Amino acid sequence: EEEEEEDRLIAETTVAVEKRPKDMNAPKRALSGYFLFQNERRADYKRKNGSCKANTMLKKIGEEWNTMTAAEKAPYEKRSEPLKKKYDKEMKKYLKTQHYKDYCVTLDAWRQRKQTLKEKSVSPPKKRGRKRKLNQDDEDEDGDDEEH
Repeated sequence: EEEEEEDRLIAETTVAVEKRPKDMNAPKRALSGYFLFQNERRADYKRKNGSCKANTMLKKIGEEWNTMTAAEKAPYEKRSEPLKKKYDKEMKKYLKTQHYKDYCVTLDAWRQRKQTLKEKSVSPPKKRGRKRKLNQDDEDEDGDDEEH
């Protein structure tokens, strides 16, 4: 009965967490040098290892990137620079739009709901732990657990 009461209290106090809203109108972030490298290498790995799992393939590509010198990474980093500049320009322009202002209102409302839920929620009661069984080493020499 006590456990049922605890479960009921937990169910009442548990609130579904709403995810942060995404700004669907915002410009996409620029690809970094690593992602340009990854996209290039992915095609090669697929051709060579057609049955290779995605996570295995990405792990190998990541290991390859980590073993590369700065000079070997430089062409990919250089290709990413204009993409970053383009993104910065688009973002600067986007921050002045009505879409961004609407998103800010949505985001503020989300933050307010999150704060309200946080203030209203009550921590669920802690479950009581079971008593630890004593090891034979913990028992007295005569076998009883009482202190003398």
